[in-house]
Amino acid sequence: PEPGTKVKKNRKIYLTINPTGYRKVSVPSVVRNTFRQAKSTIEAIGFQVGKIKYVDDLGKDEVVNIMFKGDTLKTGVRLELKSEIDFILGNGKKKVNKSEEDVISNKDKDLVNDIMNQLGGR
Repeated sequence: PEPGTKVKKNRKIYLTINPTGYRKVSVPSVVRNTFRQAKSTIEAIGFQVGKIKYVDDLGKDEVVNIMFKGDTLKTGVRLELKSEIDFILGNGKKKVNKSEEDVISNKDKDLVNDIMNQLGGR
């Protein structure tokens, strides 16, 4: 019933009480698991899956990082139940850094020079 209204005698009144906050639970280790495994683990504990972002990483749909409100989460950090956890997943493309590109191009140059020298040496 609305506040201030009269209720007949011997009637049951049901109250719904909403908590101001949920209890806190530790974040499990899900980094380097598949998204499928991580999602079921996170949801079983009581967290919710938030945004999903993909980055260059060899493991396709593998969890590279997890975040909460823009901050990286570490295993064991305590968050309230129902918190949304954002996932950073690999897209299956290997990340090549500048030094690897240099090594590859130098190897290619050496290979071409070796072939040219062999052809010229005939």
